[in-house]
Amino acid sequence: MSASDDQIKEAFEVFLGSFPTGTVVATSQIGPLMRSLGTNPSDAQIKEMEKKIGTPQFDLATFKIIYKGFKPLSAGDSVKDYTAQLKALAKDGIISESDIYKVMGTNSDIDL
Repeated sequence: MSASDDQIKEAFEVFLGSFPTGTVVATSQIGPLMRSLGTNPSDAQIKEMEKKIGTPQFDLATFKIIYKGFKPLSAGDSVKDYTAQLKALAKDGIISESDIYKVMGTNSDIDL
């Protein structure tokens, strides 16, 4: 379900305390801001959003573009990502426990 323009504006306003001007939000807050609207972007998606923003802060108009352009990963995409990363780490068909933790930690907001 997508948020309405009013919901987007309201969520954005909650994060305005980052800067004294009261018109921009710190780019580092894009992940929490997106999550406040019910999305769950991956770390890679957040990095891509930060790259698209390209500045230390962003305004409401920029956020609306980022939010409305967000496409959640499907479960199949996540499985493909994990599989590709694990195959790259496999040595003689064996993956170390520490490598598994690295892959899981890199693709998840869950601390292992």
